[in-house]
Amino acid sequence: MAVPEPAFVVKMRDRKTGGKVFLNVAAHESVPDVEDWEGVESATRGDLAEVKRMRIPMRMSVLRDDVDKAGKRCKVADCVVHIEVVKQAAKRKEFQTLLIHAAIDLLQEKQSMLDLEPGYKLPKLRYKGNTVQPMRIKPSLVTELNSSTPQAAETPHPNTDNRCSRQTHKSGDGKGITIACEGIPVQAMRVVILLTHIQPLEILAVKVNMDRLQVHHVGGQVIDVELPFYADAAHSHAHLHKDKSLTVHLPLLPYLEYCKRHTGQLCGITTSG
Repeated sequence: MAVPEPAFVVKMRDRKTGGKVFLNVAAHESVPDVEDWEGVESATRGDLAEVKRMRIPMRMSVLRDDVDKAGKRCKVADCVVHIEVVKQAAKRKEFQTLLIHAAIDLLQEKQSMLDLEPGYKLPKLRYKGNTVQPMRIKPSLVTELNSSTPQAAETPHPNTDNRCSRQTHKSGDGKGITIACEGIPVQAMRVVILLTHIQPLEILAVKVNMDRLQVHHVGGQVIDVELPFYADAAHSHAHLHKDKSLTVHLPLLPYLEYCKRHTGQLCGITTSG
């Protein structure tokens, strides 16, 4: 169990009950760092609605009961992010706003009984509660497959082709699979697999090998998905939902890394002497 370091508190109100809801934002190194700080920088200068939660990895606790300073019942949850995320939030107000919106969205997604009023306050607290609650922080579900025989190289930059037009299809065992691309040009892929015949606890691993995504579950069975572009397994994330769907977010493999893996050297760069 990890004990996160408190950072700040977000106070909201539930429309249904009228009660207060406190969200503790804390940090721990076990949570992955942001995979694309440059992309987050761009987002903070633009429309917050365009920011995807997957860009800020976070872990959310369950709601627990507490009381406010007036002795009235309230709800409390903890949101844990990487320590660098908290540092950046302390330095830049616009990034803190982005982080808060992403955390609130995740809280409402995981706690569907909440109907939070728009707006929030930041009380002068680092943590709501007598003691910091430990949290079981699971490692990333996604790992990278080892491949000694990579496929023939193809450019991973989708500026001119239309491979993302393949939005939905059925796999051989009848499970619905949706593949969507994010960004223009494409920066990431999002794969959603409906696990209609599989219990979430039966998922053993999600593995990525360049342009292949594999979901391993009990009994040695594997769901194999061909991706339209090469994926960066080190920065991919998977999330199991209550509706028995699995979402996997896969950033594209950076071009120079792609070249290095296939040729053993950097490509696309020329120098003059």
